[in-house]
Amino acid sequence: MMDAALDYQSPGRYLRAPKPPGWKLNIGVADDAMRERLEFLFGTDPMMGYDEAAELVMRRYGNFSCRLCYSQLVLDGKNGSGTTELLCRKCKQKMSLYNTFELSAFRYRKVLAAFIAYVHCGSAQGCSATYGLGKDLFNEMRMSLPDIQYSVSDEPDMVEYDGTRYAVAAIDMMYKGRKGLMLGVSGGLKFGNLGNEDTGEGLDEFFDAVESRTGTDRVIFIMDMKMSVARRILDRWGERAVIVMQSHRVWGDVFVYFHRERWYTLHLRTDAFTDVSVKRDERLLLPPGIVELYEGVRGVTHRNPLRKIGDDEIVKLARDCIEQIRTVDWEANGRVDFVMASRMRDLNSMLKELRRRKKDTAMLVGEIDGILSSLKEGYRHRINRAVKRKIVNAWKPFSVIRESVNELSVALLGEGIPEQQRSTRTGERKIRLSPPSRLIYRGPPDQGPQELAWVIGLMKRLFTGKEITTNACEGTFGNMGTLIRSGKSILLQRALTKAMLKAGSPGETASWFNANYPMADMGRRGARGNRRKLAAGKSYRIVYRDRSTVKTERTIDIISRKRKYVVAYCHLRNEVRTFKRGRIESITTV
Repeated sequence: MMDAALDYQSPGRYLRAPKPPGWKLNIGVADDAMRERLEFLFGTDPMMGYDEAAELVMRRYGNFSCRLCYSQLVLDGKNGSGTTELLCRKCKQKMSLYNTFELSAFRYRKVLAAFIAYVHCGSAQGCSATYGLGKDLFNEMRMSLPDIQYSVSDEPDMVEYDGTRYAVAAIDMMYKGRKGLMLGVSGGLKFGNLGNEDTGEGLDEFFDAVESRTGTDRVIFIMDMKMSVARRILDRWGERAVIVMQSHRVWGDVFVYFHRERWYTLHLRTDAFTDVSVKRDERLLLPPGIVELYEGVRGVTHRNPLRKIGDDEIVKLARDCIEQIRTVDWEANGRVDFVMASRMRDLNSMLKELRRRKKDTAMLVGEIDGILSSLKEGYRHRINRAVKRKIVNAWKPFSVIRESVNELSVALLGEGIPEQQRSTRTGERKIRLSPPSRLIYRGPPDQGPQELAWVIGLMKRLFTGKEITTNACEGTFGNMGTLIRSGKSILLQRALTKAMLKAGSPGETASWFNANYPMADMGRRGARGNRRKLAAGKSYRIVYRDRSTVKTERTIDIISRKRKYVVAYCHLRNEVRTFKRGRIESITTV
């Protein structure tokens, strides 16, 4: 084994990659002569072609070496495809020129340089083409690396108030598919894990990290996640927690849950401790300078604003919403489904309100059915499944005509909309933390009962001169959001790995890459080792991970097979489906 300090030449001709001063790589070569060759090859231009590299080796050394025993190779004719073969007289191993020690080392040099450029300044496709690497090798390199648990260790944010020391932690979540990143930020401390706040998946592990890494048993949570997450916090920490919760439904609304002999809820605006600013939902907010104090835990719910609007205005709003839905570009980049799902929820609420008033909605529903029909006809035979999934995801919240939306899903994806996944805690008995809430004070914050004075003092310590938001998380999401949400094939875990590596230096990236993907493993980490020959006409039981990383167990009957795909009858879906072989995780013959 040896440690070789290698200088990295920035690929300035194509990409502006940072140039680290050098790094140490554990190459695993004991022979002094091979070490010298290795250092020479690692000092060459990684964007050079293999033929140019071979000419350099011949001019400098006059021969090539066996990659197994480092002995000199001799020419041994050509194989059946016309490729020149070399023979090692010591171990009797035959190999092509491109599998010699020298060109294998040069290929690893290319892979290493491409990975650094990919992490710090380039796309997968661009780096693969720039460095002349095959798509399969490049994908194996970036997809077979271990996952990094997102974590930046530093001092957490602390505040002392009324003789008690609190850790202040902002928490939030960003989704990609069914799972997303739960992120916690407390001062310089950042940590996260994968999960789903709707089902509760990953929440316990996330809260374990909050408790162990903040170092205090009292925590102030600043969040805009769902009310179910707030209740999990109150169940776990009890009166040791203070929750500052920004409303999802009405921008500018904040609820603070705290315990002073009993549970209380403070209701105020996000600009309570700054200059007053007009909000988008101003008519639904408390007047500036006014707060409300409730005895008990008051849920983040609001009176339906549609109740205050006349019939004609609701119909006009519904038609405007339908027009937006009719003209949306579903193939545009970005979270089109996320934006349009909000419009669907609004339209759904409008139709429900009109029906509650016993108004005729047949004309509006007819227009919506027409949009659904055009979507089915226009996208049924499209190849791009990602666009189809965007359409279905956007329409999922539209419950007024659930059957029509389900037919859309069947037409585009071949499957209906699944039932809402329930929390893993649904079987547990919910503990009511307090009696139903009741309003005990409404007015200026500097008046009212002593409980109000206590919590207002705490909020001033935290937010004087600042809006009450979760900006600590949003800023971090802004840095990594493009990495996580971009790319059709990169898994969320790999996106987090890339985000973590990008935060370091290129030299650190190279050392991490070499430790986790040594030269000896190059080309051997693909899924080939786990594959088995699939025969047409036979049945297999497989574990399949789909594009959204959801695993399912299926029994399939093979109809035909290709290099990357198999066509089979799926007993789970009761229809013929196409399966990508790289997503089949295990195969058992039936």
